[in-house]
Amino acid sequence: MQTSGGGQFERGADMATRFLLDERNAPAAVRMLTEVAGVFARQGIRYALTAGTLLGVVREGRLLPWDSDMDLSIFAQDAPRFGAAIRELEASGYIVRLRMHSRTDHPLVKGTVRILKIWNRRWGMFRGRMLLDCFVKIRYEDAYYWAVGGEKEYAKKAVPARFYDRLESIEFSGKRFLVPSDPRGYLALRYGPDWQTPRKQWNYAKDDGAIIPAGGKSVAP
Repeated sequence: MQTSGGGQFERGADMATRFLLDERNAPAAVRMLTEVAGVFARQGIRYALTAGTLLGVVREGRLLPWDSDMDLSIFAQDAPRFGAAIRELEASGYIVRLRMHSRTDHPLVKGTVRILKIWNRRWGMFRGRMLLDCFVKIRYEDAYYWAVGGEKEYAKKAVPARFYDRLESIEFSGKRFLVPSDPRGYLALRYGPDWQTPRKQWNYAKDDGAIIPAGGKSVAP
C-alpha cells in the first residue's frame, strides 16, 4: 500500500479522485501482478506478496478496493538477477524505475537498491497509473531489513527471518502466489492483533509493527 511518496496507508473509500484498485481496475491489476510474479519466477527471483496486497488477499480474497497500488517483497541476494528481470518487464510493456538507498543505515547500504517501481505503460514512454512497488529486503543475522519513505518520512523496518526464509503459496484469482511463511502471523506483526478488522487509515511511519525505532536494533519476536 504505497502513496506516491512511499507511505503505506489503508485508505477509506472517500479517496474517490485517486486511482484505486476497485472493481474497475482490479482485473487489470491482478493481470499485472500475475505477469510480474511470472517474470520474477522465470528469472530466479524470490518474491512474496506483502503489505496491503497481502492483507487484502488473505483477509478478503481481493485487492483492497481503497488501495492505490500493489506491494511485493523481493530480496537483496537476488540483486544480480534484477537486470534480466527488468529487461523482460520492459519488453513486456512495463516501465521500471529503481530507487536507491540514500543513506547507510546498517545493514542497509547507501547506493544499493531500495525498491523497484513498476508501472503499466499508457502510451509511448508515458507511464500509467497502475503501480507495483517491490521492496528489496536484506537478511542480516536473524531478521530481514528494508526501508520505506523519503528523507522526510523515512522508516527502517525488520521482521524475523522465519517469515521469509521459507515461503508459502496461496491461491488468489485462480493463480498461486508466494507469501511469507505464516502469513496470518506476519499480518498480525505488521498490522496488530486486530488486522482482520478494516481500518480506514494506517500510517506506515507510525503504525507498522515492523518499525525499528531510531537507534534500535531489535525486531518483534
